[in-house]
Amino acid sequence: MVIKRGKVSFCVNRKKDCFENLRQYIGKKLSIRQKQNNLSVCTKYSRHVLLTSDKSIENAIHLRQKECDFRLREHIGHNLRCVGYGNGTPQNVSIECEDCCTVLYDVEK
Repeated sequence: MVIKRGKVSFCVNRKKDCFENLRQYIGKKLSIRQKQNNLSVCTKYSRHVLLTSDKSIENAIHLRQKECDFRLREHIGHNLRCVGYGNGTPQNVSIECEDCCTVLYDVEK
């Protein structure tokens, strides 16, 4: 789990793994895809899954179903982007909704 600002975030992966997984997608356009009851954030064109509640998908950040629904449901059809912040090398990577200016998920190095 990721511990962030005194609270437990709902990422079931280790913090370093989450950061390194998202880091490779900085600058990429993303979208939300729904398959049955599971929502996933994936790259817009190649469909690599970055964030999901579907436990059968490997090499993705897994969130609990309720948390994934809470964060993503209202952004279906919106333009998303993976963004890195920091001087020189990224220290924080975020998945942001460009339409709402909302951070949907972020992790620090």
